[in-house]
Amino acid sequence: MTAADILKNYNLSKTHCRVLVLEHLMKSAKALSQSEIEKSLRPLCNRSTIYRILNKLTQKKIIQQIMVDEVNKFFFDDKTIKKNDEHEYVYFLCQHCNQVIPVDKLNTQRFQMPEGFLIRRYNFVIQGICNKCSSNNY
Repeated sequence: MTAADILKNYNLSKTHCRVLVLEHLMKSAKALSQSEIEKSLRPLCNRSTIYRILNKLTQKKIIQQIMVDEVNKFFFDDKTIKKNDEHEYVYFLCQHCNQVIPVDKLNTQRFQMPEGFLIRRYNFVIQGICNKCSSNNY
């Protein structure tokens, strides 16, 4: 499925910059910060446009956002772009190659929250060394 197809499936207009940002994330094996995306797409897309695109794609759950060392990173995972998916994922972040790997699906009903609390979203990131990097003795 192409970036243009995905945007169409989510009823988003396929602007030049939206397609470029989504294609860039689809091709990347690792999670990227907004500044890393900006550097790659400069001068084709400006900073504020990329910011709005990342917010919209995250809101629509087309891309995933995780916090790594106090920096938001974004990545595309084709397993998670199902509409109305009520599960959140646990991700493994390799501290050597920066690859993000989904490892599990969790149902939010597993959590016992205090009365009156409502879970909207959660994000688990486990950090370490992936099997490819660990086999190379990192």
